[in-house]
Amino acid sequence: MSQPEPKSERGSAASGPAARRRLVMPAWQAVIAVAIAFALGHVSGQKKTPASAPMTPMQAQVTQGLAQMTDPEEAVMVANAHFDQGKHDIALQAYERAIQLGLDTADIRTDLGVCYRELGDPKRAVEEFRKAAELDPKHPQSRYNLGLVLSQDLGDKAGADAAWREFLRVAPNDPKAKEVREELGKLKASSAR
Repeated sequence: MSQPEPKSERGSAASGPAARRRLVMPAWQAVIAVAIAFALGHVSGQKKTPASAPMTPMQAQVTQGLAQMTDPEEAVMVANAHFDQGKHDIALQAYERAIQLGLDTADIRTDLGVCYRELGDPKRAVEEFRKAAELDPKHPQSRYNLGLVLSQDLGDKAGADAAWREFLRVAPNDPKAKEVREELGKLKASSAR
């Protein structure tokens, strides 16, 4: 029996005291976030929307609403709320808006990369994970996700090996380090055949 495929994981954009303070959302912002979800007709169990799919009229309205946002932290709050609900298409737009407004962090880029992966665009996910690693040379999650997507989605074993070795260099005691070492062992064993 094969093991389930590990999922890419979020950056740490929603953790820590500063993030908890940011998660306190004024009521009008919460209404906007919920309205965006309903405007797109998202319900539990709905199929993923490919990143390259044509935009529906409702999605165009959401895009317009996001374009009117002027606070990058507000855009991240909207993105995080939709990310956590598995609404990666909306989250992707909101993370991109936050970046446009000048808030560009390794955590945001990592979350954006996960959105691209979930929407079926692993090459773009790799780009975002690499940008995250450039923004924060000690950001382990971007390297973990990079290795995962390179290995499992793109079949780039050498790239995955390099990403995971870099992960172990920056976070040798991370809770995922044991898993990464096991994956490196599998890569080594498969290349020896």
